[in-house]
Amino acid sequence: MTPSIKLDPVTTVDVAIDIAAAPSTIWSFFTEPAKFAEWLGHGAVLNDDDTFTITYPNGRSAVGNILERETERSIVWSWGYTESADVPPGSTQVRITLAPTATGTHVTLQHTGLPTAESVQHHSSGWGAWIAQLAQLGAKYEIGAAIPALIAAWSVAWNIPADESRRTALSACCEESCTFIDPSAHCDSRAQIDTHIQGVQLYMPGVTLDVVGTHMQTLHWVHWSWECQEQGTKIANGYNLARVGAGRKFEEVVGFWSLI
Repeated sequence: MTPSIKLDPVTTVDVAIDIAAAPSTIWSFFTEPAKFAEWLGHGAVLNDDDTFTITYPNGRSAVGNILERETERSIVWSWGYTESADVPPGSTQVRITLAPTATGTHVTLQHTGLPTAESVQHHSSGWGAWIAQLAQLGAKYEIGAAIPALIAAWSVAWNIPADESRRTALSACCEESCTFIDPSAHCDSRAQIDTHIQGVQLYMPGVTLDVVGTHMQTLHWVHWSWECQEQGTKIANGYNLARVGAGRKFEEVVGFWSLI
């Protein structure tokens, strides 16, 4: 989801986003040094005394310390830059608040005390990007580990002609209401996907569908490539784009393919 950004013309940046991850997952990026650096870059160092330094590629460094915290609910940092007259260390504050939702966490970030409209504009761009990165990492840690098994089960379903085994594989990777569309299918449920695959197997017996390469994930969306073979000869290739829901199964799959 795209961050929502509001600007006070003088002093404040407000950023908000809904993330498909639990508050405990998001909180870990504020308190665990390795995840703090994964979120804010390899130049970000969170120290044991609750101070931090973030060194950017241009050599500029932001510094601050934790002023307040309420576990998995809110955290407040002081914020400033070394060798800066406009925003010196300790001159501004960043507050991040977490609120649980049905699908994850609503995250709000407020940066207050900025001295000029130019500074507000600059920080709105930066925080918008970093909050989007937090959403990506939250989804990675929340559902990323489940994705290889989901893709494997989807592929198994296309390669097994036995009805019960195919349905077991689909149940492992798809919600009951999962939809699937591609150039030859428009399915509104897992049962319809099963019927479609059964028809493909009857029409093209012996054809296999194999995953090619590694998958890619953006938030709760996953992309993977595949190819079809008939008696060892590749006859088609394509890729799928799927949305993973809160139940860690596919809720929507879209296929793209072409014959060779």
